Amino acid sequence: MSSAAVDSRGPGNTILNALDAEGLGRLVSRSRRVRLDLGQVLMPTRGAVTEYLFFETAVASLMCYLHDGSAIGVSTVGREGMLGLWAYLGAPNLALNATCETSGEAIAIHERDFRAAVERSAPLEQALMHHLAMRVVDSGQSIACARLHPLDQRLARLVLTLAERSGRDLLRTTHDRLAILLGVHRPSLTVALGELRSAGVVGVGRSRIWITNRAALEGAACECYGVMHDEYLATEAEPRSQGVKDSSRIAMTYRSIS
Repeated sequence: MSSAAVDSRGPGNTILNALDAEGLGRLVSRSRRVRLDLGQVLMPTRGAVTEYLFFETAVASLMCYLHDGSAIGVSTVGREGMLGLWAYLGAPNLALNATCETSGEAIAIHERDFRAAVERSAPLEQALMHHLAMRVVDSGQSIACARLHPLDQRLARLVLTLAERSGRDLLRTTHDRLAILLGVHRPSLTVALGELRSAGVVGVGRSRIWITNRAALEGAACECYGVMHDEYLATEAEPRSQGVKDSSRIAMTYRSIS
C-alpha cells in the first residue's frame, strides 16, 4: 500500500462530501491518500482498526472464509462509503476479511481524527447513518442473490456494482477475484464471463474487464442490481445543507492544503 499527501486527484467520497469546506480541510490535512492493489488484504479477520479507509476509485469487499478454504463476498463498498464502520460503532474487530477488489485510491484517516470530525459535524454523522443503512441492505440483498439467482445474472450485477462504486467502467480485476466474490469455481466464472463478452456487453483483457453496453448489461443482471442501484442513488443524492456538494469543491480543498 503506497501513500501520499491528499491532493486534487480522484472523484471524492460520499461520506466526506457531507463536510463543509472548513471541516473537510481540517480533516484531510491530517490524512493521506493510499494506492490499493487488487487482492490486497486491507483488514484481516479479527484485525484491529486504527484508521478508516474512504474509497475514491478503489472498491473493497467483506469476505467470509470457511474452514475448508471456500469463501464468498458478503458486501461491497466503494466511493459511497468507508471501511472500518464496525470499529467506529464500537466493535473492536470483525469476523470477516476486507480485500481490495478493484485497484484504485482511497483516503486513510486515523480513527481519532475522524471521531473528532463527526463530533463537530451533524451532517457527517447523518451520512454515516445512511451508509450503515445501505450496508445492511447490501448484505441482505447479497445473501438473497447468492441463494436465488443464476450465475450469469449475478455476474452482470457484480460487474455493474464494481463499476458504479469505483466510478469507472474499466475494472482492474481478474477472473479469480470475481469467482471468489461470487463463491464459484473459476471455470464456471470464465464460462459466464465469456457469454457476456460474446453478447457484446463487456470486454475482457488481462486483469481488466470493461463495460461496452451498459443498458444490455443491466438487462442481463438480476433484480438485485436495481435494488442496490436505487439505494446508491439515494445515498448520493441525499441533501447536505452545509456540506460540500460535489467533487470539484473537494478538489479545491485538497489543492489548497497540498
